Amino acid sequence: MTSKTHVLGGMALGIGGYMYSQKMGFTIDGVNPILQLGIILPYAIWSSTLPDLDQDNDDVAERNPINLVLQKFFNLIRAGHRSAKSHIYPMLVALICYVLCLRGVMTNYIPGAGGSILQLITLGMFLGLFSHFLLDIMTEAGVQLGGIRIRVVPRMSMFGTGTTYELVVRRLLYVVCCVLLALVFRG
Repeated sequence: MTSKTHVLGGMALGIGGYMYSQKMGFTIDGVNPILQLGIILPYAIWSSTLPDLDQDNDDVAERNPINLVLQKFFNLIRAGHRSAKSHIYPMLVALICYVLCLRGVMTNYIPGAGGSILQLITLGMFLGLFSHFLLDIMTEAGVQLGGIRIRVVPRMSMFGTGTTYELVVRRLLYVVCCVLLALVFRG
């Protein structure tokens, strides 16, 4: 999938994940819900494109210094495109950090609102990374995990990046984002 599709996927999962965490009582009491979404969403969108820094695409990495450092790190560990090192492990690290925030392990030692903000940031990052993984396994190339290629579509060129199939997925994600935002602001 291209970055446009990944951004919409990160946005959709960021909004949907926020709504689910609110329903499950994982949001932060006493903090405006829209402010919480306003912290989660940018991190979900940003991290939805991070796994593709495993490619030597300088124009993407040079947009900000953090991306450049991550790209250099992926090169250093020889992540390879769509590998577990760039697509699965960062997502698992973000999930573990989020769970540790929920349990208070990472947030108890941060004064003031910092712990709450860290919790929202880690949730957003996990949701963005997870959306990237989900979208990439919906392509014919899939994601490599050891000797196994994980994909949920047949290995056919029609399910490749930049195809009509991706355009349909992108348009569906756009509609999903609009519906989810309407649900968030309906109140």
